[in-house]
This record gives sequence, structure tokens and C-alpha cells, in this order.
Amino acid sequence: MLNDPFIIDQAENWAKASFKKHPVLTPEERINDFYLTAFARTPEPGETAEALAFLAEQEKLNGPGESGEKNWTDLCHVLFNVKEFIFLN
Repeated sequence: MLNDPFIIDQAENWAKASFKKHPVLTPEERINDFYLTAFARTPEPGETAEALAFLAEQEKLNGPGESGEKNWTDLCHVLFNVKEFIFLN
């Protein structure tokens, strides 16, 4: 799932859908929305902090771009690869 073109495309679709559905959210609110969608729970404070740090690093690499869409796509891709998303308890 890490480099599969289908998964990368789905991450991009998820990020775009989030911005279309919720054009005005704070980064914390958008992260919360992604966690609710992916894991049916809100993120722990440390998870929010890690996601914000990840987005900051991606912005250094990719630049802010169109609403930082590439950076949010990369975060969605990361969430697809979290064990909690892949495995059912």
C-alpha cells in the first residue's frame, strides 16, 4: 500500500473531497475529520501534534501549494498505511 498508484490516487481524492466538503477548517479540525473518517475516533493530542509536524515538514519539501493540497494528500497516504487502518481488531 505504500507505493501503490491506486492508494496514492485515493489519498489525493480523499484530500480533495475534504477541502470540497469543508473549505474552511483549521488544520486541527481537518486532522480531526480525517481521523473520524479513517478510524471512527478523534486523534489523541500526540497524534494531532505529529500530524501537524508532518504537515510542516511536507510544506518545507513541497511548498504550501493550492491550500497545501499535496501536503494533505501525503497525510492521507500516511493514514492509509497506519496499522489501525489496515487491520481490524
